[in-house]
Amino acid sequence: MEYPLMTITKVNHPKPLAKTILSWVVYIAQGLVVLFIYSGEQLIPKIFKLPAPAILAKLKQKQFVVIMAVIMVGGWISNWLTATGAFEVSIEDKLIFSKLTTGHLPGNAELKTLIDRFIQ
Repeated sequence: MEYPLMTITKVNHPKPLAKTILSWVVYIAQGLVVLFIYSGEQLIPKIFKLPAPAILAKLKQKQFVVIMAVIMVGGWISNWLTATGAFEVSIEDKLIFSKLTTGHLPGNAELKTLIDRFIQ
């Protein structure tokens, strides 16, 4: 270990509120799609006084694939909305590296060089 007295802490970069809310909307939409597939034949006529749409029967035939796709795509969208892309390294509250500024993650050698420069 090259820096035995160094303490490493992890801090999450704050996510924008609007994107966090949109992420929850995606999560709720996923649940509604699953509910629609499983219970649409009963719920739609009761709530909207309309017959269930024809596409519902097709979705029910392939419900496993449809639900897995909804979960995967919804998860991807939710992750995309809440990812900040931040990776920052600070020593004694002084920022020595920021992925948000540089656009890349540091390699081991680059990080070691930055730390060594700060220590000297």
